[in-house]
This record gives sequence, C-alpha cells and structure tokens, in this order.
Amino acid sequence: MVERSGRVVAFVLGWRRLMVELERRCRAAGVTRAQRETAATNPISIGFYQRLGPRKVAQLRGYYGPGLHAWRMAKALDGSVP
Repeated sequence: MVERSGRVVAFVLGWRRLMVELERRCRAAGVTRAQRETAATNPISIGFYQRLGPRKVAQLRGYYGPGLHAWRMAKALDGSVP
C-alpha cells in the first residue's frame, strides 16, 4: 500500500520488478512512504519484501482473522526512516 498525504494511492500484489517500478513512479509523484502487509507465518513473503527494503514496523494481530497475524512493513521513499 502506498500513501500520499495520509491517503492510500496505490495497492499492489506482485513481483519484484512491479514493486520496484511502482516505488520509482511513486517517488516521482512525491510519495514519501510505502507500506505493505504480509502474513506473519509467511517467511518467503517477509524475506521477499525485506530484500526490497521494507522493514517490520508493526505486528497486526488478527489481521487475517482470529489467530492469523500479519506484519506491517514500511519503506521510506524519500530517504528518511519509516
């Protein structure tokens, strides 16, 4: 999920090149932060996102339903700390 001025402006499910291109376009449009959520029990997804730069910023308990938690992962697009 990508936010601009506190509003969600994009939502993407996809692979590495798509994510990199989305971030490039968002930077060009002045977006300063991107975040995504992924299942806490999915180490492949967590690792994929971490290789692109996002870091875990919050655990979302019950995000996918009772007992099904997620991690919110964020990345600053302007060089600041998320």
